[in-house]
Amino acid sequence: MGHYCFTFHEYSLPFRQPLVTHYGVWTVRNGIILQLKDEKGQQGWGEIAPLEMFGTESYGEALDFCRHLGSTICHKDIQTIPATLPCCQFGFASAWDELSFIPEKTNLNDAPFDIRHHSVLLPTGRQALHGWTPLWQRGYRTFKWKIGVDNLEEEWLVCHHLLSILPPTAKLRLDANGGLDWNGAQWWVNRLQSFHPNRVEYLEQPLPVDQIENLHQLDQQSPIPIALDESVASIHQLESIFAQGWQGIVVVKPAIMGYPRRLIQFCQQHRPDLVFSSVFETKVGRRSLQRIVIACRDNCRHHRSLGFGTDYWFT
Repeated sequence: MGHYCFTFHEYSLPFRQPLVTHYGVWTVRNGIILQLKDEKGQQGWGEIAPLEMFGTESYGEALDFCRHLGSTICHKDIQTIPATLPCCQFGFASAWDELSFIPEKTNLNDAPFDIRHHSVLLPTGRQALHGWTPLWQRGYRTFKWKIGVDNLEEEWLVCHHLLSILPPTAKLRLDANGGLDWNGAQWWVNRLQSFHPNRVEYLEQPLPVDQIENLHQLDQQSPIPIALDESVASIHQLESIFAQGWQGIVVVKPAIMGYPRRLIQFCQQHRPDLVFSSVFETKVGRRSLQRIVIACRDNCRHHRSLGFGTDYWFT
């Protein structure tokens, strides 16, 4: 009992267009799909989708781990995957959860997974000015746009134009990926405060991870909510930030945070203000994320749009 046949395969999915962020240019999503099969032939699926820029294991390290496992694995092996491999923890635990509990299948169109409750990532730069229209027509109502890539004035001109042409009921999330300094973050806050707060939902990770005190101060001063992302890339970081008194918005990417049950327990204990977000995983990983959202949602202070609007980025 507790032993499973283990198989896996690699995937490489090119983006429809390069994703440009503060970290550089990203063109291909590489990952691993894994399968566990029990003695009755029942199957559980999981996904390993590393995001090394957020401090996870590399794709190569995850692949080496899978290759050295052999053809069988037991539950104890899954429980003792090291913390240095958080994406592997997530993938194997997700497959085991699916296999062990055989949850009811969740329809991708069921609330809260209807597209109207997803935030969609716009193309970086001026392409956003025309890229939002077909996405609005598909049903998206919350948009995310990367900043901290070009100079401040140029990005502000595009942002101002974008806010002026988006329908009044649309919301915009701005994500700097830690790419601003203190002056740049204040510069953005000063300009955004002229817009109604319902238009700009929040400014995400304006400062680097090591400036948590400044992020606290900015959140207290800013009329625009500040959200953390890179600062809470692991469950340990999430627990630490809350221990330091953070009560604001937190963007979590469960697929890179290790064992899902730790995130579920955290939500039960703290009732945080969470935004669940994608790491450009496939539908296999998305099923796992949906189970986590269902388990956590009633223990979150707000039901914010899910950051799952990434499918259209793939060819």
